[in-house]
Amino acid sequence: EVPVKARVSRGVMVTPPYFQLGNVGKNEPLEPIVTADARDIGDWTITGFESMSEGVGLPEGLSLETLEPEGDTQRIKVRIEGPRPVGQYIAWVKVNIDHPRVKPADFRVMGSVQPDITFSSGHTNFPETLVFEQLTAGTKETRTLTVTNQAPSVPYILKEIEVTGPKQDYFAATIETVTEGVEYKVHLEADGDIDLPFFRGALKLKADHPDMPEKTIPFHGWIKKAD
Repeated sequence: EVPVKARVSRGVMVTPPYFQLGNVGKNEPLEPIVTADARDIGDWTITGFESMSEGVGLPEGLSLETLEPEGDTQRIKVRIEGPRPVGQYIAWVKVNIDHPRVKPADFRVMGSVQPDITFSSGHTNFPETLVFEQLTAGTKETRTLTVTNQAPSVPYILKEIEVTGPKQDYFAATIETVTEGVEYKVHLEADGDIDLPFFRGALKLKADHPDMPEKTIPFHGWIKKAD
């Protein structure tokens, strides 16, 4: 008896097999490139693309194009048009191959589609958090959140703010309208007389907007006793 061991790999592999888009907006066109590689199989051709999920088509706005139709390495341009639904984006693509011994290859495109509304506190590490750091007892400090609508054609109408968390009476939130439907500044004032060594809570922003009717912005800080 002669033992035989081997590892069988696909004739064509797509790199990367999981393409991460990261956080993307709703509307800008995206054109990532993936690569299909073959080794020692002779002539082969990409004949088309379809969904790997049975009974489910490829996402609307997704198109694919083979840039080099010959050779061991062929690049595939993945074009994703907007607008895209807000939330998780996943496309599981089957790459059909014309070769007598090679099965279709596949890859996934994944990402998170964000609304056209941005929230910025100006903090480098925590842009969507209002950080008071150390607040001296007996004083009051204010932090500001800037709300910007990147797509004015769909107005974002900020209507209400709710402060949640312990000792709510020590916090006051106000809305400053810079441009109705486009830009707002939300000011949160914290009172250092709060009887807590450390405080945390959240602002709940409520608005008229199809993708972002509510948004929660956390805040926190420490109290330093007055000398």
